[in-house]
Amino acid sequence: MGSSSDQITCFLINPSTTADVYVYGAQLEVGGPATTTQITTTKPQGIYLWGIQAPQAAPSLSFASAAGNSSTSSPAAWAPNTAYSLNDLIIDSNGDLELVTTAGTSGASQPVWNGLGGTTSDGINNSIVQTNSGFASASTITVSFQSNVTHNNTLFAFLFGDIPNTGVTIAVSDSQSNSWTEVAKTNAGDQHIALYSVLASAAAGATSVTATFSSPAATGIWLGIAEIEGLTALETSQTNSSRNYSGNLFNTGVVTTTNASAFLLTFAATLNNAGSGYELLTAPIGYQALGVQTGVQGAPGTAHWISLGVFCEFLSSVSTINPAWSITNPGLANGLSGITAAYTTSIGTLVWTNVGPITTVSSTQYNSGLTPAVGYTYYYAFMNSQTGHISNVSVTSGSTGASDTSTGKLVAQVISVSGVGMQTTPGPVGPVIGGQSAFADLYDQDPQVDTIVVFRNTDGGPYFYQIASFANPGSSGSAGTWTLADVAPDDGVSVSTTVVLNGGSPTTITEALNLEIFAPIGLLNSPPPAGLVNFDYFAGRMFGSSGSFVYYNTAADNASLLNITQNGVAPESWAPANEIPFNTSVTRIAAVGGGLFTCTVLDSWFVTGTNLLSGGFNPQKVLINHGLLSYNALGIDGSTIYLYTSDKQFLCVNANSGSVEFGFPIGDLLEQNFNPSTAYIVRHVSGSQDNAVYLGDGATQWVRLNPNQQGASMSGEQTPVWSPPANFTATLGGIGAIASMEVAPGDIRLLVGQLTNGPVLYRSLTTFTDDGDVYSWDATFGSILLTTPGKLAEAESVTTEMNAILGATQCGVAVLLDEIGEYGSVSFESLASFVNDPPQLNASQSVLSNRFYLSQGTQPPVCRHMQIQLTSGTVEGEQQDTADVLLGLTVRGALISEQV
Repeated sequence: MGSSSDQITCFLINPSTTADVYVYGAQLEVGGPATTTQITTTKPQGIYLWGIQAPQAAPSLSFASAAGNSSTSSPAAWAPNTAYSLNDLIIDSNGDLELVTTAGTSGASQPVWNGLGGTTSDGINNSIVQTNSGFASASTITVSFQSNVTHNNTLFAFLFGDIPNTGVTIAVSDSQSNSWTEVAKTNAGDQHIALYSVLASAAAGATSVTATFSSPAATGIWLGIAEIEGLTALETSQTNSSRNYSGNLFNTGVVTTTNASAFLLTFAATLNNAGSGYELLTAPIGYQALGVQTGVQGAPGTAHWISLGVFCEFLSSVSTINPAWSITNPGLANGLSGITAAYTTSIGTLVWTNVGPITTVSSTQYNSGLTPAVGYTYYYAFMNSQTGHISNVSVTSGSTGASDTSTGKLVAQVISVSGVGMQTTPGPVGPVIGGQSAFADLYDQDPQVDTIVVFRNTDGGPYFYQIASFANPGSSGSAGTWTLADVAPDDGVSVSTTVVLNGGSPTTITEALNLEIFAPIGLLNSPPPAGLVNFDYFAGRMFGSSGSFVYYNTAADNASLLNITQNGVAPESWAPANEIPFNTSVTRIAAVGGGLFTCTVLDSWFVTGTNLLSGGFNPQKVLINHGLLSYNALGIDGSTIYLYTSDKQFLCVNANSGSVEFGFPIGDLLEQNFNPSTAYIVRHVSGSQDNAVYLGDGATQWVRLNPNQQGASMSGEQTPVWSPPANFTATLGGIGAIASMEVAPGDIRLLVGQLTNGPVLYRSLTTFTDDGDVYSWDATFGSILLTTPGKLAEAESVTTEMNAILGATQCGVAVLLDEIGEYGSVSFESLASFVNDPPQLNASQSVLSNRFYLSQGTQPPVCRHMQIQLTSGTVEGEQQDTADVLLGLTVRGALISEQV
């Protein structure tokens, strides 16, 4: 990438593996202890640190119970109009222990209590100022408030009408001239219900409410009214209706609140033809009554029987709720209607959580929830909820110890577990000293951590399970603190509890001992080792190296050895025990042929294995003293590897058939010009014409190998053949990195990096310039043996045949007789003149065929062997950017006897 680049584009095209591919919601994950990074974009799409550092401190524990740690006093009964603090405990009317999870003041009368793990809102009747209702066999009804209403309080009218018509109109008014608003209405056959309200009463004083049904007139109507304090806005409402319904439960309509404190109304009504003992409604548990009418006729002399009710509840968190009413003696000839409405309230509500029944021990009453017989122990960990990855667990809290029922110690515990969060600013980047950053807390700051996860064992058990998760309290300037009130029983039942972040107000959450989610113990989720490089994917996991060790990520087999299941993202988890030692620094690993071909600077190895449960991963030395000095000096073609070794040999290695020195024919050239520390090898395949192995020196040139040249051997079989070196110094100033990459689907290119700043170039079969500069070329053939000792060859001419269709420029031809190279005063002699070949025929239009006679030279054309040098042609002395494709090269002459 250049310094001005602002993005990286990655293509994942038809992966051949059937294993999981990890793409974390478009995240690119880099860094970790191996590479310090800065977070450059905003979550969830962005650059995250690789792996998460574990909490460094153990969680701390404190205790509270129904009777204290060792007291013999019993918890008190519920009391009306009493202020209760967080974690206060009382005994409810059912004999269960109730824990305060939201502080507040109790109401004038005891609420309807929910069961184990359920929450109950208390103090709701502090907001209910007054209610009243009435029934009439008429079309109009008036009901009065028994006391004066208060200015700005909310007034409700709940209406029921037995009307054999769907086109019903309703009018509601009061003696204070308030403007009444229809909130919701619905019907099921003859049964009509409606909810009207005045959000803020315009005046105070005695108030009567009148409702009139018309079109046509009602035969029986009910009106309930209520005055409620502290409501500020209608959030939402919903209706539901059904006819001939035989179920035992009826929902009045699902709503989702938008504020943490909400006042919820549920209005249900049934009308049946079976009799007064049928279709009797019972409100949801824990709700408070605002008005009830049961077992009356819709109108005298009719067969219509009515059961209805309006109930309310306070909610202490944003909720989606669909109040469920139970039905006693359901009958088919019926109609059911319901309305649910939620209002924002400014009045706080006391919330209790049922933490279990009371048990008597030594004449003292206790909660039977957390009374450890052996003891509980806690861990916690950091989590990125976007990726699902989780850190190693912290240091253990230590055990709570066992309870003592004779004294009440550690009986009926609410165990407060406290710890610190993770600061969300990236850590400082300091100088590296001795392989470590100068800042010891470099990874105590990590923006990806947004969740704290707490783990606990069963009572005295050896395994640890998740009990709760909640938001990371850390900020850009602080790690923050948290405290969880644990009351989760060992049987996995969900219970409500609280968590306090940074010493603020308690937040109600749900916790449970989840026996399916194990704590990441045993360092299974450690971040990758420092300096991890040389990655490849094999046997379902990632491998990489650092120094003389090869490491592999944590997988299910690691967890199985600990008798747990893995918890976390496998490619981000690197158990320190997952290592393979080698005798010196590892430079490259490559997954081929059912194993990992692993190169060190001294030797080459082959690692086999599938997992830790089947013998692990085991290295075997396959090439002694043939190491690899550069990651780039190795190329892969399926199960075949090409490498340029530390001792300057170009080898072709196959895991099944061994190694062959393909570089032997040009071994002298390689030893003189190609440094193993800077070399690049690329196997490039883009169709049948652009198919070769390239060995670059990382500075000036490359050599090209066709590993399967047709007909190159004496027997006509495929044989590796090298092309002459290509030197890029004159046009580009040399070349550095080379790579074969698919830059677009189906478009595979040989890419070339320049030594200086500039764009990445690619090799083209149709462009004959280097980045716009015309280049020259030359090739030397020979020495070509023309005859054996004792005879001579009289070389008459050399003919070149080139592809005229592609626009070839005639190349230059020079010869060197009976020499193996230019030496001293001996040099190639140029043959400047040529004629069409054959001379007696017209020149071909598609083949540029020209004959160069050796007689034009100064040397007699008699020899035993010769070299032929071809050079790029020119036009009026200028190099041409043409496709100079040589089709044939022919030497014509005769054999003659020596004259002694």
